[in-house]
Amino acid sequence: MKKIGIIVPSFMEGQLLDIKGIKNIELSISGMGKVRAALGVVELIKKGCKSILLTGYAGGLYGLKMGDVVTPYAVIEGDYHAEPFEKYPNSLVLNNIFLKHAKHCSLITQDMFLKKNIYKEQLFDGVDLATDMEAYAVAYFCRQLGIKLYVVKIISDVVGAKSEKNFLDSCTKLSEQLSFVIKKSIEQIRKEEK
Repeated sequence: MKKIGIIVPSFMEGQLLDIKGIKNIELSISGMGKVRAALGVVELIKKGCKSILLTGYAGGLYGLKMGDVVTPYAVIEGDYHAEPFEKYPNSLVLNNIFLKHAKHCSLITQDMFLKKNIYKEQLFDGVDLATDMEAYAVAYFCRQLGIKLYVVKIISDVVGAKSEKNFLDSCTKLSEQLSFVIKKSIEQIRKEEK
């Protein structure tokens, strides 16, 4: 059985998890942000992990509500706007549809906690859209290293004026659901990787 690495970005998310009894996994509570999450991948590879599950919470931008479980089919780099030298936004398509009952969305990664929705709906053609601070970097890094990546997030808040408070409250309210989703994700990943 291959070892699966789990990255959970925030310490609050990681401390509230109940994933005891799951065999052949390693957990990295990386800290929030792209650089920290990419270092979490390195840590897990050094521990012998052959695939990575990035999980935790994301903010809803369009079409999503608190408690929705999402598996993104695309991750988008939202910070690095270097036109005309590079296309904006940069994106990667993931082969990530592994939980049947999850909603599928695009996930935009940027380095700030959003208090308002700064992304124009027409840029993403009205598709369901979520935001986090890690997914694009982890996806890019895993792709460069040939490591299989799975991403599943729970929508902790819908971006707006009280997002920060809602996120903190959600870490507690949704922790049982996150633990359940991680367990189901590991089961499904093991089936896919047989």
